[in-house]
Amino acid sequence: MCFALVWFWKRRAQGRNVSRARDAAARRQMTTFRRVQEEELALVTSIAARQLLLVGVRQRRSLWMKCRGQYFSEFRDVVPGWDEQQWKKNFRISRATFHFLCTQLRSRLQRNHLVLMPLSIEEKVAVTVWRLGTTIEYQSLGHLFGVGLSTMCVAVHEVCTTVVDVLRHRYIRIPTGEDALKLVLFLHTFGFPQCFGAIDGSHIPILTPKEDPLDYYNRKGHHSIVSQALVDHEYKFVNNFVGWPRSCHDARIIVNSIVFAEGKAGDLVPDRKQRIPGVDVPIVILGDPAYPLLPWLMKPYTATGALTREQRRFNYQLSRARVVVECTFGLLKGRWRSLMKRIGTDVSFFPSLVSACCILHNLCELHGDDFDDFDDDVSCEDETAARVANAIVTVSATAEMIRSALRDYFE
Repeated sequence: MCFALVWFWKRRAQGRNVSRARDAAARRQMTTFRRVQEEELALVTSIAARQLLLVGVRQRRSLWMKCRGQYFSEFRDVVPGWDEQQWKKNFRISRATFHFLCTQLRSRLQRNHLVLMPLSIEEKVAVTVWRLGTTIEYQSLGHLFGVGLSTMCVAVHEVCTTVVDVLRHRYIRIPTGEDALKLVLFLHTFGFPQCFGAIDGSHIPILTPKEDPLDYYNRKGHHSIVSQALVDHEYKFVNNFVGWPRSCHDARIIVNSIVFAEGKAGDLVPDRKQRIPGVDVPIVILGDPAYPLLPWLMKPYTATGALTREQRRFNYQLSRARVVVECTFGLLKGRWRSLMKRIGTDVSFFPSLVSACCILHNLCELHGDDFDDFDDDVSCEDETAARVANAIVTVSATAEMIRSALRDYFE
């Protein structure tokens, strides 16, 4: 009997202890839950109060722009004092051409004064031609002109794009009618009859692109894009086609260009033929052996080691006339030296940048604004030999007959 009472009291005590422990755990959990709710409520209240403060009171910026050099504050005082030689050496174009360019672009580049004074038209053009004419980086150019890096990039991109949009149809176009016949003067200049122009491509170095870098890798061991150009006998661009990776063959590039489309349709050159040794020879353009042989596109005979004297003579005359396109690229890169260095610009912007340089080249040539301050590494470089091995051979009976007639003409 005593043993049963002891066991009963122990079980009762154990039950009371378990109940107390359960109640204590429930109270601690409730306390923690209430504390978390209070913290979340305080956070929400703080955020709401901050938003109301921002709506009610406009925040003041602590810094609008960094303190930079005072170049542009002295632009109108110092630069106009330069003589013509200093101006042309720094800006790569004459003073008259510079102001003419500013006048042509003014309506598109003019900006209203909102908060800060924007760059003037003269300042934007000055920044752009300095960038195109030198190998200076954007960051160094910003320090030189006292302008932020982003402002510098925007100004250069804006001016280049505007030059292409406003001036391209005036300074780079394939002429028609009487204007086209004026270009058929290679006979007087280079001794080649019925010649309208010469076509070739040139490397434009770029930084390694993020997408498809192998497509842009060339035989010289760096990345580049191709600028294909058709030029006339006066070293001016008639057409330029920019943007294809350097790994693409020249024949593929021309097939995808407007030159090929118009040549195939018969709209590229004037429809005027000359009777040469019994053959009606149309007006043609000249290319290197990498291009296909077409009735409107002549190329030299492939050097197989077994060429006749007549074929070698024809190759000499054609190369003598075709060198005009190599020299035109030399003049282009001699004035706009940024095209000779890998530019830290996105690949998508290169067509506008290179086209702007070609347009400015033509503008300078038409205005008699020559530039002869070239370094030794700027030359009329012919890269034909490296591409001949991979040339696409196109058989055209008409084209071969025309080439044979021109071959006999030089005898």
